Parts: sequence; structure tokens; C-alpha cells
Amino acid sequence: MSDTRNYVLGIDLGTSKVVAVLAELTQENYMRIIRVNDIVSKGIHRGNIINLEQAAATVKQVSFQVLSECNLIVEDLKAVVATFNADNAVNIISKGVVPIAQRGADSLVTEDDVQNAIERAIDNLKLNQTLRSNPLLKVAHNIPVAYTLDNEREVAHPIGMVATQLEVTLLSVALPKSSLKDVVNCFERADLPIHALLFKPLATSLGIQKNESVVANNII
Repeated sequence: MSDTRNYVLGIDLGTSKVVAVLAELTQENYMRIIRVNDIVSKGIHRGNIINLEQAAATVKQVSFQVLSECNLIVEDLKAVVATFNADNAVNIISKGVVPIAQRGADSLVTEDDVQNAIERAIDNLKLNQTLRSNPLLKVAHNIPVAYTLDNEREVAHPIGMVATQLEVTLLSVALPKSSLKDVVNCFERADLPIHALLFKPLATSLGIQKNESVVANNII
């Protein structure tokens, strides 16, 4: 019988070492760590790729080690995620508002309301002068950082609450397109089908907060 478990491989690109974390995504949507391996980093400085061939060789070596020790191959993986760094990152705040009261008195906030508010914030982001004036930047992550009901109540989880209006505050992280492409090319040369990229400072802050309401939208 084939192994049907959902394996996820995370690769952290660091200056001193590259770390591979093999985990299983459980039915309860938790990550169960199976094995962690690391090797000396080559071709990477401050999380930035400075030598593509060396970086790709390092990623390929550490991923092969962690998979072979668990009797797995790349095709067994459900997803591959990379954390990396990049210079000249830009943080941008935008807001999106949706009416709730139009459905009647004592209307409850739904998942669709939250998603619509986020989409409106993303639409407003397109008007940002920093992005419009710098075509070399690309938005890598959109993170809802605050929800406000009726212009006064800030809540962590608005779904199911009574309101006439929902406003979301969105934090967007824009990164140089060249840095993002370097990481993708690195993993392609390492024969790893990358599924998501995560900006390292953001990954660190999400890990510290442990806030279920904060969701990072990756760029792949």
C-alpha cells in the first residue's frame, strides 16, 4: 500500500546553514515534525542568493538527505516551502470596507464578508504610489492584521459577530522581483517543485505571534 500521508518539506535559506524540515500535515491541520537536517550554507548571504549554482547544490543536498533518511522521494511530497530573505522589502498598509447592514438588522459577519473586505483592500493596494512607481517590486504576501466593526470595535475574529460594517486592515509585503525569481530558479535547479515562498522576517513574526487570525498569502 502506498503512503498517502501529506508530507511537507520546508527549506530555510540561511547564511551559515540551510535547514530542511520534513513534516506531516495531519487530518487536524497540524504540522507534525518528522525530521530536521542542516548543512553548511554555500552561495547564500544574509538569506539572499549570491551564487545560484552553489545555492542550488546546497538545497538539493540537504533535501536529499532528509528525504532519504525517511525513505521518501520528492514525488512523495505534498508541498515544498522556502523561507528566504531579500533586501529592500517594502511594507504597505491598505484598507477594505464592506457593508453588512444591507442584509437587515442584527446581520452577522460571514466568511464571504471577510474575503470581500480583503479583496477590496487588495484593489485599493493597486493605487499605491510606491508600487505604481516601482515596477521592479512584486507583492509577495497579503496579511490581514486588524478587523474593525462599525468604525469602532477592533476584533480578532469577526465571523459570526453582529455589525453594520466590516473594515479590514491589510499589511502587504512587496519584494524585488529579482530576489523572488532567484529563489524559484534555485529550487528548479535543485529539482524541487516549489509551491510557496515565505519572506523570512514575516515567517519569524508569524511564529512569534501564533495568531490564527493572521494568514499569509504566498506568491506561488
